[in-house]
Amino acid sequence: MHRNTPHRRTLAVLICGLFAAAASPGFAADGQLDPAFGTGGTSFILPDGVQAHEFRTTVSTVLADGSILVGGTRNKIFQNNPDPHMRAVLVRLLPDGTPDPAFGNLDGIPGVHEYPDLVPGDQQQIIEAMRVLEDGSIVVAGSANAFGPLTGFVLKVGANGELDATFDEDGIALIPGVFLHGLAIDAAGRVIVGGERATPSLDSAILARLNADGTRDTTFGTNGIVTLDTGANSTYFTTLTLDAAGRILVTGQAATPDFTYDAHVTRLTADGALDPTFAGGGMRRFTPPGHAASTYNGVDNLVLDARGRITVSAYYNTDENGVNVALGRLDADGTDDPSFGSAATPGWRDVDLVPGAWGRYVSGLALQSDGKLVFSVSYAAPKSKQGFMALRTNADGSADTSFGTNGKFEVDLAPNGIYSDSTALVLQAGKPVITGQSARTTGSNLLDFAAVRLDGDLIFADRLGD
Repeated sequence: MHRNTPHRRTLAVLICGLFAAAASPGFAADGQLDPAFGTGGTSFILPDGVQAHEFRTTVSTVLADGSILVGGTRNKIFQNNPDPHMRAVLVRLLPDGTPDPAFGNLDGIPGVHEYPDLVPGDQQQIIEAMRVLEDGSIVVAGSANAFGPLTGFVLKVGANGELDATFDEDGIALIPGVFLHGLAIDAAGRVIVGGERATPSLDSAILARLNADGTRDTTFGTNGIVTLDTGANSTYFTTLTLDAAGRILVTGQAATPDFTYDAHVTRLTADGALDPTFAGGGMRRFTPPGHAASTYNGVDNLVLDARGRITVSAYYNTDENGVNVALGRLDADGTDDPSFGSAATPGWRDVDLVPGAWGRYVSGLALQSDGKLVFSVSYAAPKSKQGFMALRTNADGSADTSFGTNGKFEVDLAPNGIYSDSTALVLQAGKPVITGQSARTTGSNLLDFAAVRLDGDLIFADRLGD
């Protein structure tokens, strides 16, 4: 699962912060549920069991008016048919967390806009990345696969969620044979997407560039696509963002000749070539420091700060403890930043969480105005119930014990059900909003959309006033 990129504090965000601050009578402790959001800090959208059985989220952002926009998928379950029937959706919440009744096209389920069958025959169609343009329109990217031809898609929709017919073919641009996980918009308004071209034997990392109208930019690579020769047997990109100079930053995983897996952070020039000024050749491949024995490594999120430093959430594995999380910060040239991390591993710090879990991944990562990091976690814990989780670190990566309980927030959003899972995070005027899904009823096949808002980043909030 592949998530958020940096959110710049523009005038629009300041306006939304004022809106949100004005709506709240006061502030709770950092890392606690904000009672001014939804009901007691939580918000749910329930599938009706007819048009939808499951809502799953992958990415989120905040709009200029403080509303929260979430991308993901809707699944419909047919009796005696276990196959997925998933369609791309956007969900919009008002600033106070209630579903926006003016948004959506599913009767009786406010706030949810479902998109048509983008690639007939493909039964998994999932939005994985999103950007909001200055005019309020929205560009999303994702992938369609399962029982049909693998196809990456890019959609442009208006603020009301309707497809923009002026963008390529009726608002939909398709790229056959690829997964798309990351998305950015450059200074010329062109859409840059990244992911991989998949074959039975290997994955080749790719970038594609579209003109502002959704047509292929044929000046970029071959017919608008760059296939990257990274020297790895198999490579893919999970996140994509642009730095202040317009260079392309991507992260992900790269296979070694014996098909163990390295993490990577890669910088490319604006035309898609490896940038030789970064990490001695454009790509830094590594195992998180202190874990040389790990055979399964990768990076799933990155954020940039005002100095161009790159903070990433990475993962590694051990035989005893499954997949684990490490945070790292690189200077703009790709070297470790010694002001971050521990004395034993300068630039890097392990994150200790969820004892007994066998899979732990950072599902959303954001940078507060005071330099602290806040992130959500998705995990699988066979011996305990999975719930929503977020953590906050100080600027050096150490646990911020003023947040939640000793730096960690946890909540069971399915006290009478099976599990809940936090799969995206964004800051709304400095307050973390975590979205995901919740199976709240034992014996039911319904999976609810779920969101919570926490109080946090009081430095930013205090600047705006109460």
